[in-house]
Amino acid sequence: TYGIRRQTGTGQWEHYTTANGLANNFTYSIIEVNGTSGSEIWAATAGGISVYRSGQWLNYTTANGLPSNTVYKVALDGSGAVWASTSGGVVKFNGTNFESVGAPFGSTNVSGRITATSDGSVWISVFFNQAQQLYQYRPDSDRWNQWKLLDLFSTPYNYISIYDIKTINGQLWISSELKNAEGKYLNGLI
Repeated sequence: TYGIRRQTGTGQWEHYTTANGLANNFTYSIIEVNGTSGSEIWAATAGGISVYRSGQWLNYTTANGLPSNTVYKVALDGSGAVWASTSGGVVKFNGTNFESVGAPFGSTNVSGRITATSDGSVWISVFFNQAQQLYQYRPDSDRWNQWKLLDLFSTPYNYISIYDIKTINGQLWISSELKNAEGKYLNGLI
């Protein structure tokens, strides 16, 4: 069954669903956030964002500023702010509600490719203007950098699809699929 499972300190498993307060049983990602009342779990679901705080689920939806209740991924930036990629664009939590971040790709469906680095930058991969684009938001300058992924790599491939982006030990890693003119695929890291 769908939902979220948690292993307790005694090795038992607890199962959380909409019956326990989760916004939706289909969850895409979870992160840990150091909240005002201690550790919190933030979950991106097909029905909004669910936050497990002090033993209860609190849900955020379009009523709280999400552009869509389909939330693919949540990420934590260097300042501790939570960002979310949704089917209606990217938003940032202001402590009460979610706000649009004025991204250059607008309300494009951002299906899960978002991460943050220790310098506070937020990295987002979006299919926009007929090509896979990589965006970096720099909070120190409040600006977006943009790259067309095919321009970044000197390969014989003419199509790049990004599956996931992560920061590991301060370095950006991209899980991808590449396709050349003959239609041959290469999966891996770029």
